[in-house]
Amino acid sequence: MKHTSHTRTVRFLSSLFYFFSVFIFINAFNFQHNPPSGWYKHILPQTLPPLNDLTFQDSLTGYAITLQDADSIGYVIKTTNGGDNWIYILEEPQGRTFTDIEFLNAATGFVCTQWNRGTSRLYKTSNGGDTWELLNNPPTLFTYDDLCVLNESEIWAANDLGLEGGVFRSTDGAVTWQNRYYELGRQPDRIHMINSRIGFISDGDNVTSWLRKTTDAERAGQRFPTATAGTIFFSGFSCRLANSFR
Repeated sequence: MKHTSHTRTVRFLSSLFYFFSVFIFINAFNFQHNPPSGWYKHILPQTLPPLNDLTFQDSLTGYAITLQDADSIGYVIKTTNGGDNWIYILEEPQGRTFTDIEFLNAATGFVCTQWNRGTSRLYKTSNGGDTWELLNNPPTLFTYDDLCVLNESEIWAANDLGLEGGVFRSTDGAVTWQNRYYELGRQPDRIHMINSRIGFISDGDNVTSWLRKTTDAERAGQRFPTATAGTIFFSGFSCRLANSFR
């Protein structure tokens, strides 16, 4: 069989395409299983507003919340491949900013917003973000600055508003709420509970920051005692102590 110049060109291009495809596949495989060392950038959806918080269940499955975009819409997004790709799973179009997101396991998670248009919002999912149900809030003007979920029944929330703020706790999955701390002029916007009794609250003002701890938070109206002297710095979603406290 004679091979014309056209046939040879076609065979050459076919071979070149085949080897190029193999090269791309090998490189993609190596990148997936041998990612670059150190910190490297992930590409988020192009029109996504800035992230406000995130949480990961493992090295692959994670969730993030955003601030509002130009249309006053906030989003909850999810990845199942370690941040390579993200999908939108919840949006808040009423001008409420998502402030915290927490997952207890692969299925059960909670996300909350600040107050706007008459109410703040607390959502729960029982299927990994496929669907969300709206839960009850503490008093009408309560805005969620921070959330701490111990289990599906016990939820703690902090709010630094002067009159409606404080620390609130629910033991029935947000059906009802009880106030567990209130002090005018010293309301917290951060909370972390170790269990039902032991926990920490703080504010995020770098000028007048403070930290309080309780070992008996189950008592109604329990005042968190003041931490001993020390400089407290708040950055993002956590706090760092320059000196020890009791």
